[in-house]
Amino acid sequence: IEVLQSGTYSLTVTNDEGCSAADSLEVSFLEPPIVELGPDTTHCAGPPLLLDAGGGGGQYRWFLNGTPIGNGTPTLEAPTSGRYRVEVTAANGCSAADEVEVQLFAQPQVDLGAESLQACSNDLPVLNAGAGADSYRWFLDGTLLPGAEQPTLQTTAPGTYRVEASNGGVCHATDSLLLEVIPQPVVELGAPQQNACAGQTLLLQGTVQGESLQWFLNGQPLPGAQSDSLAVFDSGTYRLEALNGGLCSAADEVQVAFLPQPQVDLGPDTSLCAGNPLTLDAGPADHYQWFLDGNPISGALGRLLVPQQSGTYRVEVNNGGLCFGEDEVEVLFLPLPQVELSPLDTQVCEGSTLALQAQSDATQFEWMLDGIPLPGADQPSLQAQSGGTYLVLVTSDAGCQASAQSHVIVSPRPQVSLPADSIATCGTSLPLFGSSDAAALQWFFNGQPIPGANGTSLQADSSGWYTLEGSNPPGCQTRDSLFLRLKPLPTTNLKDVEEVCPGDTLLLQPGEFAQYRWSDGSTQDHVAIASPKDNPVQIGKLYWVEVTDFEGCKNRDSVEVFLLPVVRAQVEPAEAILCPQDTLLLQASGGLHYRWWPDSSLNDSSSPTPLATPEASTLYFVEVSDECPENKDTALVDVFVYERLATAGNDTCVSPGVRIVLQASGALSYEWLDLESYRLNAYDIPNPRARVTHNTTFVVRLTDANGCTYLDSVNVAVLSNPLDFVTPINTLTPNGDGINDVLEFEGLEKFSNNSLKVLNRWGNVVFEKLGYQEDEVRFDGTYQGKPLPSGTYFYILNLAGFEIKQTLVLIRE
Repeated sequence: IEVLQSGTYSLTVTNDEGCSAADSLEVSFLEPPIVELGPDTTHCAGPPLLLDAGGGGGQYRWFLNGTPIGNGTPTLEAPTSGRYRVEVTAANGCSAADEVEVQLFAQPQVDLGAESLQACSNDLPVLNAGAGADSYRWFLDGTLLPGAEQPTLQTTAPGTYRVEASNGGVCHATDSLLLEVIPQPVVELGAPQQNACAGQTLLLQGTVQGESLQWFLNGQPLPGAQSDSLAVFDSGTYRLEALNGGLCSAADEVQVAFLPQPQVDLGPDTSLCAGNPLTLDAGPADHYQWFLDGNPISGALGRLLVPQQSGTYRVEVNNGGLCFGEDEVEVLFLPLPQVELSPLDTQVCEGSTLALQAQSDATQFEWMLDGIPLPGADQPSLQAQSGGTYLVLVTSDAGCQASAQSHVIVSPRPQVSLPADSIATCGTSLPLFGSSDAAALQWFFNGQPIPGANGTSLQADSSGWYTLEGSNPPGCQTRDSLFLRLKPLPTTNLKDVEEVCPGDTLLLQPGEFAQYRWSDGSTQDHVAIASPKDNPVQIGKLYWVEVTDFEGCKNRDSVEVFLLPVVRAQVEPAEAILCPQDTLLLQASGGLHYRWWPDSSLNDSSSPTPLATPEASTLYFVEVSDECPENKDTALVDVFVYERLATAGNDTCVSPGVRIVLQASGALSYEWLDLESYRLNAYDIPNPRARVTHNTTFVVRLTDANGCTYLDSVNVAVLSNPLDFVTPINTLTPNGDGINDVLEFEGLEKFSNNSLKVLNRWGNVVFEKLGYQEDEVRFDGTYQGKPLPSGTYFYILNLAGFEIKQTLVLIRE
């Protein structure tokens, strides 16, 4: 029971036998203390905030943000912001609690300074209310300024400015200030630099607005100069100051310069030879412009000018664009005589002279060599005989001079020497060696240059005239020549290699010459070499002969003679035993040529090492021979091939999806290859099962009793209707005439997985066989060796999941 009010509560219980018991309890609900701190509050710092928990309790416990504080009294002054909680326990033991969120804000301090302020119109102040508040509002003449919500405010106009600052919306402060704006005076004197010519008066005057004015010169006030204009006579810095209200000021200054009057004197008119230096000086000034024959010279804006042609030169100058001066002079350039010297900068070979020619309109000539005058050399031409720098100086009637020069280098001729005037030698070529100090060399044959022959040596390969030419710049040449006669070396008609068959004789005859000398010391015109008939091994020997022709030229030739051995055919192995499908390497030796037979199972019947892959036992013969027609021999290899004992079974046909049993046999172990094209229930038995949906070739590795391992395969064709391929039989006539003597189905050979059952008219089985027509057993109309009587029989032929059920009439005559 849940008790909700005071009172006496009793309980009576009774058991199953009617016995009862009772008890009672007095329940009193005590009044808890009332605690009310009020709602969450904000308070402005200053007078403390007093939290009061009421006076109805006995014990008080205060907490700030969960931490105990206070002294256990009903009231508490809140010292800081936070979450305050009080727990009150009354004298009756009942307790209650309350809590309140207190947020204290600091009292903002606002001070704009003095009550009033004066400012110039061009420098209005920024008012600062001070930091420490979270919001500000500014007013001008009692009107709220939109957007003015910062502690500072840039003033823009005169009037009374007031700021209101607050924290948390509970603490407020305000201050105000009266701003008076004084107009800014204006002083503008114009250009900062003003010039005038010396002796003139310059009036300074500009735009001026101000209550009081004062002029200054170089920083010093000018007595009585208090108007807006001033006449000046001296250079210096002039300044005008204006003042408004005794507070706002403005000033401007100008630099005044009285420029001197320029003095220009270009001197008297002058004449000079062209090319001689002349500089016109206009004297000091700020700006210059030069003229030639009344036309301004582009870019001629400096104090100095170097005239380039005859004419009237005038210069106009000014200082500051105010003070001007000018002068002019007549300049006449006398023409220089023209001179051309040829040839210029050339080389001459040692021992030669060079004619130098000066072409000029001058009347006087003077020649110099390396700066030294040549006595008597006063004509337009000169014969140069040594190297150096030749200069010709020419002078016109007006006294103007010109010169030209040419550098002449004398180059020495090279030294060239060949060993003799003529040479005769035996051979097809001869190295020729010359000597020379030339910078470049060139060989010639019969007067024609030999391409690429540019060294001191040359391999000469023809009879004729050979010339070596040496050259030094600038084409100084020296030659030397000799005549070469090459006598050809004698040549023999010996071969490089000769072979002698067993029992034959070789006659070496080099040809017709004056003398012979053989390697064995003989001097005959031939040598005979005989080979034994039973020579067991090849014998090689080098023979040479030195011959001398009728011009005395010698040459040597050689021939290597081999005495060929008698061919002895050798084979390895002499006999071998193979498993089916094995390959045997046959190896024969003893000769150069080989011929194997029979060759149907060989990959190359003319090789000394053919590969044999016999399907049955075979006796291989090989004939070994060399280049000698009668030098041959024969050997044989006996190869025994085990009979194939195992098979993967006969190819067969099935219907799509029919499970087939493969019929491998004859092996000791079976390993069906696990190909992706099919799956078997086992891979190591002779007759695994497979479900065939398409034409499939099953491959098995067989190991038979002979220890031979080989691959075999069985093809299973998938036929949509196997009955189309087998012809049913309905008549059997076992009379020995060869027609229908046994039950034979055409096309059944395609279905190895078949069964045949023959029944008599009473349903008794008289013949039954699996894999019918896979061997020699046929139904011939007998049962247990005894002829069956004529009559009608019934057979069931099962193939590839299909059945042929047919009556069979047995006829005996």
